[in-house]
Amino acid sequence: MFHKPVLVEEVMVRLLGEPNGVYVDGTVGGGGHARAILKALGPRGKLIALDRDEEAIRHAKAQLKAFGNRLIVRKGNFKEFNRVLEELNIKRIHGLLLDLGVSSHQIDTAERGFSYGTTGDLDMRMDQQQDRTAGDIVNTWSEDELFRAFKAYGEERRSRAVARIIIKERKRTRI
Repeated sequence: MFHKPVLVEEVMVRLLGEPNGVYVDGTVGGGGHARAILKALGPRGKLIALDRDEEAIRHAKAQLKAFGNRLIVRKGNFKEFNRVLEELNIKRIHGLLLDLGVSSHQIDTAERGFSYGTTGDLDMRMDQQQDRTAGDIVNTWSEDELFRAFKAYGEERRSRAVARIIIKERKRTRI
């Protein structure tokens, strides 16, 4: 179940200036913000919606199909929105929304491997078509590689100790 979007009114007040403009939702997720944007847009307004998660894309397309050609959904990282706009021959946008982070749907779905609270493989891929899972990384990377990743991306003060414990534990069993 995809989460109910937060701060919808605040987003709408700050985002929408031109009712017939072109807007980008760079993290469409379950489509909650996208629905509010599309409802507020004029008849010539368009929303370009992106997400890395194929499941989110399918859900958003199904939930928002009533908006027809005013909605364009593409698979991709929000960092790629310029490329998508070029492909669509769109020269200017009037607003960009990024709801960053892991969605509650991803956390609540055990198979996605994002949560400590549910049992599942250590996956953690935003894009499930990527080859490497978090489980692959913690079970194959060297201590130094793990240390650098935890330090750079996890901001973990004890990165070296965590990496060392993982190396020790994975000798006993796959993590």
